[in-house]
Amino acid sequence: PLSPRPGYHASSGPAVRPRPGPGGGTVNGARRRWVGGWLVGLAGLAGAADPPAVTQTGPAVPTVEELALNLGSSSYAVRERAGRELWLRGAAARDALAAAAAAGNPEAARRARAILDKFEWGVFPDTPPAALALIDEFRSNVPERQTAAVDGLLKLGPPGVVTLRAVLNKTVPADVKGELAKEPADSAWRRLSDHVARAVRREVLSRLLEDKRAEADALVSLVALGGYPAGLADHAAYHYLRGTLPAAVTSAEAVAKAGGPAAEPAKLVLVHLYRAQGAWAKAREAAADVPHVPGEAPLLDLLLEEQGDWAELARRDPAGVRRANLPDGLRLTFLRLSGKAEAFDALAGEVRAAAADAGASRSDVQQAAYSLLLNGRAADATDLLLARRQDLGLLAELLIAKMRYADALALVGGKADADAPDPEERTGFDLRRARLLFVLGRRDDAVKAFGEAADALRLNPEGGRSLHGTGVSFRSLLRAEVRLGLRDLAADHAAAFLTSDDERLRGLTRSGETPFEILFDTDAKAAEATFWALRAKAPGGEAAGESLRLVRSLFTGTASKEAVERAVKAITDASGSPLIVAGNTPSRTPASPDPAAERHLAAATVLRAAKRHDEAEAAYRLAAEAARPTPAAAAEEGGGSRSWVYGTTDDFRPWVELGDYLADHGRHADAAKAFEAGWRRFPDQPILLYLCGRSLGKAGDAAEGARRADLAHWVSLGNERVRGRFLEELVRRGAAKAAARETDLLLRACWSRDGYFGNVMNQAGRAAVLNRDFATAERCVQRSVLVLLKRPGVHFVEAASYLTVPQNMAAHRARALLAAGKIDEALSQAGAVLDAQPGASDLVIGMVPELDKAGRTQDADALFRRVWDAHAKVAADHPASASARNSAAWLAANCRRELDAALDHATKAVAADPTSVAYRETLAEVHFRRGDRAKATAIMAALADEAPRSRLFRRQLERYKTGDAASPQPDTEPE
Repeated sequence: PLSPRPGYHASSGPAVRPRPGPGGGTVNGARRRWVGGWLVGLAGLAGAADPPAVTQTGPAVPTVEELALNLGSSSYAVRERAGRELWLRGAAARDALAAAAAAGNPEAARRARAILDKFEWGVFPDTPPAALALIDEFRSNVPERQTAAVDGLLKLGPPGVVTLRAVLNKTVPADVKGELAKEPADSAWRRLSDHVARAVRREVLSRLLEDKRAEADALVSLVALGGYPAGLADHAAYHYLRGTLPAAVTSAEAVAKAGGPAAEPAKLVLVHLYRAQGAWAKAREAAADVPHVPGEAPLLDLLLEEQGDWAELARRDPAGVRRANLPDGLRLTFLRLSGKAEAFDALAGEVRAAAADAGASRSDVQQAAYSLLLNGRAADATDLLLARRQDLGLLAELLIAKMRYADALALVGGKADADAPDPEERTGFDLRRARLLFVLGRRDDAVKAFGEAADALRLNPEGGRSLHGTGVSFRSLLRAEVRLGLRDLAADHAAAFLTSDDERLRGLTRSGETPFEILFDTDAKAAEATFWALRAKAPGGEAAGESLRLVRSLFTGTASKEAVERAVKAITDASGSPLIVAGNTPSRTPASPDPAAERHLAAATVLRAAKRHDEAEAAYRLAAEAARPTPAAAAEEGGGSRSWVYGTTDDFRPWVELGDYLADHGRHADAAKAFEAGWRRFPDQPILLYLCGRSLGKAGDAAEGARRADLAHWVSLGNERVRGRFLEELVRRGAAKAAARETDLLLRACWSRDGYFGNVMNQAGRAAVLNRDFATAERCVQRSVLVLLKRPGVHFVEAASYLTVPQNMAAHRARALLAAGKIDEALSQAGAVLDAQPGASDLVIGMVPELDKAGRTQDADALFRRVWDAHAKVAADHPASASARNSAAWLAANCRRELDAALDHATKAVAADPTSVAYRETLAEVHFRRGDRAKATAIMAALADEAPRSRLFRRQLERYKTGDAASPQPDTEPE
């Protein structure tokens, strides 16, 4: 994933002071008429209207025009009666009152304006007393009281929504265009609009779940009254989902065509609606006059990017390119995507030549290398870095990808030692060297090298490095060790940082991706609570690494009965936050969820792994009940284990774990209840409602289950961050159809507003691959890369991604061409990928079976042979390399070629490391492809028993029992 630059936060500022209301003066007539028109026009997008007039009975009912004339009567009693009656007539009296307000009688005008002012504040005869009190709260102009009033009015149902619409209209500034040009933090109106958007999003789903579509329509019309992008995106997403885009467009067009101040916000509404329709020309025309917000990309540029009009972006060369994270990379991207090959080649040559010049700075060289890599010029970037002997970690990655292992190992040594590369570069290289030594079968040397790198980081965190660089290297160290299966080593190194006496090191474990995420993935919070509870009760002399290794055995069910008892006691005896230990552990941030929820979740995880199911269920329920939502404004600051990726919280996790636990035990009706209860507690989280629907379907209520699973896609509306988090869950679970729908909604209604969008698009790319839609996958990954190219401060978590991500795009392109029947073009594209990455097994595994189906067996054989020979040579040159043997065996098994050699390689890999899950998976797959179901099933049954929560292992086990030997890997689940 990308490491995003945090988004903007609303700061305090002056509130927009509403015009005086009932009893507090008058409102200018011209402004009142505009507000009314804006109200009616945008309310019409959802068919909303003012409340009906109160019908009077009796033999002689005066008309509203007659009553309006009586406002100027010489009789006080007549004037009073006319005023009361006109107010009782409600909306039906508006026109007559407006005419009286503009007439020449001062007394009639004064009284008419006073009544109209009440109407504009939402004060009608049938307005509930509670709403009147909330109107007074809103008029306080104190932001906290205003937002509380908004929430209170929404809770009153339809009458409150009518009042809130009127109240919000009073806040619309006279200079809308000027307000739209401000940053949200500088506009009280836009900050209020943002709160309304969040509050409305929650309420809409409650109405839809109760099948109250008209009420949902009226709620959504509220977000079109503000200028906050999130609300406008919600509005467009809702109408796209509802199938009412044409009607919404027609209404907004009428407001824009009428002119006046209302036309400006209507244009902004239309930009979002047209974009959702795919009416690009109209969207661009509407966006042309929308003010540019300082620090944000112009709407027109975003639309061009959404549309994929790269030629226009290349022609415009917007000022934003000059302020971009990688300006040369962005220019190259626009030229490449618009098909301007000559201009692209010329600029690429200029970029490389400028960086190769002796006068180029280290930053210039790095930026040039990144820009070339992100545009598929890996060879140029490699040659540049070799010539300048710079960015040794990245250079080592490029050489390793080319399988130039000897060259990679030789980067530091001899003359290079005399050149004394800076410590940060040296650390980057040392980590790659350690990984390569492991891959080549030199396990002891690799373990020693990893240990030396960890000691260098721990003992001298700022020795020639930035503290940030030390944090990046520390995480890279842990990831490399985990991926290689060196989990005990990773635990030792993580624990050393977590319990260090150096506050700087402990601080590095609290921001961004934590060590617990790297080691325990979705069990991160439970692992964190377990670790600190164990440390609080640790026997004298027990090393921190030993405690962290114990957590892993507790979570995998391999710990002894005594260890389980000790852990459960330590967790349940913990008082307060389990993070307060010995005064040297990280303090909890205010944004973190309730520690009680984490403590109960930790106990549940340990008890479940120990198969103490009754106790585990009870602990899961306690964890769920203790879970509390993090305030939205604090989500980015520590709201959960994935907050650094999406800017959202993970506080809902205990409810997911409880529901999954019940579903895994076949209790689908109970699971549905748990998921629904969780969604009621966390209404912003669509995964809970989706899983509720899935469980209802499995419990026998197919219709309601399908309805709720469908409504889950409405929860996020236009919120791209929440959709990205939801999409990650869907992809993880193999929910292909649901993931495809989420991807469509992201591309239709969500915008690239901040650095988090890059990670959202990464997930969309994964979802597209899950659905074998490789053209969309390439498009989504390219959108992710554009975020990195444009936004200063955004970078890949791993330097290798500067090579692998663009090469993955090229692989998606090859597979899309193959799916389209353009086989020769696909093979040419695949060859280009293999030039940069000769061992790219995934591409070949994906293409070979398709080539076989198309009758191009000779081409399939040649493609397979090219990568097989590369891996087989490494295995022959380094016979101790279990990694090389495993890679060769996996490739052969999935391409159904060289199966005898694959069995030999896989068997020797497992013999070298019998505990490796990856090697055992490969051996099982080889047996299955060879037709030996019994051996394949035995291995997979053992793996599934060791990891009972792994859905993949369960699907594999079923495939091995009943599937065909030619069947593909089970990426998806039935839906």
